[in-house]
Amino acid sequence: AYGHLEQHEAAIAHARSALALAPRSADAHNSLCRALILAARWDEAQPACAAGQAIDPMDLALSVNLANTYLLQGRQEQAWRWYEQAIGLMDNPQDLQDGLQGDLEIFQRRGWQPELTARARAEWLPRAQAWLRAVEQARPLAAQAESHDKA
Repeated sequence: AYGHLEQHEAAIAHARSALALAPRSADAHNSLCRALILAARWDEAQPACAAGQAIDPMDLALSVNLANTYLLQGRQEQAWRWYEQAIGLMDNPQDLQDGLQGDLEIFQRRGWQPELTARARAEWLPRAQAWLRAVEQARPLAAQAESHDKA
């Protein structure tokens, strides 16, 4: 909530307090990472994201935010590696809209790494959409297999 109000320091302090109370919480690490990203403190955000991602490697938000820290630091190779992992964790179009797509729109509006952000949008949004189409096509087969296993 703080980040949306541009009260970055308050958001960071709140996230640090939450992390102190729950140092093994992937969500607490993600909150700190996100607050630092929105405050344009990308070098500080990256270790917070990495620590949370190590706790929960299947956390979509952490994977996207870790990729974002690399993107915003101009480290394309590392960003692309984490965007690829994040896309594999997406389950529905809302995951794309609330995560990768929404983040890249924010970065574009703020003028953060404009060329790299444009490249990420051009490359990763179509890949994510293709992945989500494949997931949707696989759902009936997975449901059919599950019902067969129960029989």
